[in-house]
Formats: sequence, C-alpha cells, structure tokens
Amino acid sequence: MNDITYCKAAFSITIKRKSYAVLPLMALGYLGLLCAGLVVILVGLEVVIGATQGLGLLDTRAWEQENSIIERNNLAKVKMQGSVWTSAGMPYPEGKGHRRRIVVLGDSYVWGDGYANANDIWWRQLDRELKRRGYWDVEVAAAGASGAGTKDQLWWLRNDENLRGLDPDLIIVGYVSNDPDMGVIPHNYKRFTPGPVDKALSRLFPNISYLVEKRLFAKRMAAHFAGDTAGKNPMDIWEHALLEGENFDAYKEVVRRLGEEQEALGVPMFAITLPNAPDPGLSSRYEKVGQLFERAAIPFHDILGDFIDKYSPTSYGPATPLKWGINPANGHPGPICTHFYAQKAANVLESYYPSVLGKRSSPPPTLSPAINDWMPSSIQVVPMREGRWRVTCPTDPAYTPSLPVGRKHVLLSFELPVAVKELSLSGPDLEAAEAYLSAVDRSLGYDPGKLYHLGRREGENIRWPLGTEAFAMNVNTLRFVLARKDASADGYVALEVTFHEEAVRP
Repeated sequence: MNDITYCKAAFSITIKRKSYAVLPLMALGYLGLLCAGLVVILVGLEVVIGATQGLGLLDTRAWEQENSIIERNNLAKVKMQGSVWTSAGMPYPEGKGHRRRIVVLGDSYVWGDGYANANDIWWRQLDRELKRRGYWDVEVAAAGASGAGTKDQLWWLRNDENLRGLDPDLIIVGYVSNDPDMGVIPHNYKRFTPGPVDKALSRLFPNISYLVEKRLFAKRMAAHFAGDTAGKNPMDIWEHALLEGENFDAYKEVVRRLGEEQEALGVPMFAITLPNAPDPGLSSRYEKVGQLFERAAIPFHDILGDFIDKYSPTSYGPATPLKWGINPANGHPGPICTHFYAQKAANVLESYYPSVLGKRSSPPPTLSPAINDWMPSSIQVVPMREGRWRVTCPTDPAYTPSLPVGRKHVLLSFELPVAVKELSLSGPDLEAAEAYLSAVDRSLGYDPGKLYHLGRREGENIRWPLGTEAFAMNVNTLRFVLARKDASADGYVALEVTFHEEAVRP
C-alpha cells in the first residue's frame, strides 16, 4: 500500500523507498485561513487607527506627516529678527511707551517646534496669563531658536541688537534639560533605516508598520549602550553626561558670564525650569544646574515638584508624549504644560517683581478681537473692520494642514479667546464649507484641543449661528474645510464673526 494515499499533499519525497508528504493540502488550507485571518485583523486595525487618529490617541504615520507640514509652515511663518521671534501676525514689538516688556529666552520651546497655533507656546501663554490677572500694561516677547542652549542665549544678549532693542524690563531664561550642551559630547543617535520588507509593509499597512518601526527604533537606541545604562533612555543618558567633566566645566563658565551680563544690562533676570512631563528623573539634573545659576546671582525656580504634585503619574497616568506633547508625533510641551509654565512664571513675577508688572487694570476700551496666527502660513489674513477678515484660500496642499479634522483646512487662531454669537463665510467661488472650533476650557485654563463640529453648509454665503453655547464663550481657534469652484486658482473668503458684548475673554 502507498504510504501517502491517506494524505493529499502538494508533493512528496521518497527516501529509502518510503514516501513522505510535503506541504499537506489540509495544512496549507489551515495556513491560508490563518493568513487570511491575520490580514483581516491587520486591515481592521489599520481602519480603526486611521478613523481615530484625529483624536490624537496614537502616534501614527499620518501624524508624523502632519508634524512635517506644521514644521514646514513654521519655518516659513516665523520670520526671526536676529534671535527675536516675529511673524506676520505678531510683528517685532516697537517702542514700549508706558508699557513694560518681559523677554523670554529659550530654544525650540520658544521657537515653537510642532505648534500649529503659536499661541500655545509658553511665552504666549504667559502673555495671556498676565492679562487674565489684569496686567494689561505688560507685554511678553521672545527670543529663541531650535537647538539653542544657554551659551547661545548669552551670545544673543551680548551681540544681537534686535534683542537689545526690545529694551526689556525683565528677562526670563526658560531652562530645558539639554541647555548645558556645549558641543563636547555627541548624541550617538542613529535613525531607523527601513529595509525592503519595512517599505512594503508601510505601503500596505502604513500606521501599523509605523508603530513597529518606532518600537524597533527604541530598541536599537537602547542597544547602543551597555552596563549600567543598558535599556535606559538615550536622551536621559546624554543629558546626565552633559553635567559631568569637560562639558560641565565649560557650562559653569557660561552661567557665570550670564550673571555678569545681567549685572551689565542692569535688568533683572531669573531662570525657570520647563519639564516636558512630570518626570521625577529630571530632579537631579535641575538641582545641579540650579546651584550654578544661584551662584551667578540669577534666581533659579524649579517647578518640577509642583508639576508632579498637580499631575502625578498615579492620578494622571504615565508621562508619555501622547499626553504631554504638542501633537502625537512631537514631544515638545503641549498646552497642559505650557499653561502650567505660564502660571508658575506669573506667580514668580507677582511674588518677586511686582514693580515690573505694575498695577492691575481693566482691559483697554479699544481692545478688539484679533487673529494673530494662521495656517497655511502662505495665506493672508487681512482685517477689514472689527469682526471681519479677508482670508485668501490655500492652493498648495503641501502646506495645508489635515489633522485632527481629517481633511485639508484653514486654521485661524485668536490672540485672546473670544465669545462668539455667529460665524459667516462668503466668497465669489465658494461652494460649501465645514466649520470647527476649539475653545479654552475655563476649568483647565487652556485649550485641550477638543474640536466642536459646527456642520457643513453650502452656497456662497454661509452662516453658523452659535447663540449662547458654552463652548462658544471662549473660542480659541477656527478651522474651515473649503469647497471651491476652482480650488487650484487664487481666491478668498470673507470671514465675519458676530461677538457677544464682552467679546474678548482673557
């Protein structure tokens, strides 16, 4: 009897007159079902991730691409006069008059890496916080650049006429834990390089493959180190190394000279820590640097303990970029952090520098709602009269944001939150528009990013009545998805906003 008659197989091999089944058809059938099931699961996960990525719950490939669009816009939007932050909506501050001016120094936390709305950057949050407390005669300006450290800030103070021309009444150094970098210790990082299989998977399952790549990248970074540092965060290892040996000796000299520069300028200065999460591991790094600033007669305010007390991991969850970052693909501090920094800095100002703040007052009678930031950066937002703006339409998709809405749109940001009764859009080639808004949550003190969908309307003249809806009382941003007769041609829409009697809500 044939030994393989009982088993149908793709083929068989004979060894010493005995036949053996290879790839039994029944096993192939089960394998096919298993593969099909796996594909269904992967497709299902891909659909779920894609459908929910607007919620910002996962760092997906779409968010990585969106972060690239944000950065492309910011590079075009932030004009920088020397080290001073400027843009079309927030030009270089001219003469102070009777006003007082606080200047914040920093790095990417000041420049705005990953921020779609510049008003979420912490120095802009400080300006809002001071106005909320009634200090209407104080303005906050900033000088900063991505990758800048304390040595760069010292150079600006000594050499940048644009910064010196601001004539500050007080200077705040926003201290970030990589600021002691003197260029002595290399990062020792390598980017993840996808292979042919990775590239194929990224085309079929872009979001899942992206999550796998991120995991592999983290493992590869941990593998660069051995012994006591095995498996630890490479950035933490590098930052600890900055506070040792030759690099730290050079940094001590920079901080000493910064103290001398403060005395030469005759302007008060203090430093404040900017932890990007309530991470207790930062404490030892802050403590060592704080001693240098204090010896240089620059007060050093470490807010980490208060941050941990308010947002402890046990009650508020783990310290992950998804919770604290400005967007799921960017770990720079989001509004929950920047608002906290602003509150703490305002407390320091009230406690130790009341003469800089001056007296509280009511909002000026001439105060009116203003749009001071927008995206894409290439559009023009021109005020026509109070409550009315002419907004040019975007034509370059490479600069037009998509998330968290999920479609290409225009983002308009108010300088201060406003109370809105009604929105309207009109334009000669407007076919339809969909509107969203976000608002400052008064119980939190900042805009948590929740979008309120106002619906889609058709026609050349569109209205969205809001009445007295609670979320409309503190509108922070507006987003419009525009449908036009010819989206490739230049065009514009007129935005008209009807405000409540007390329009601006600092």
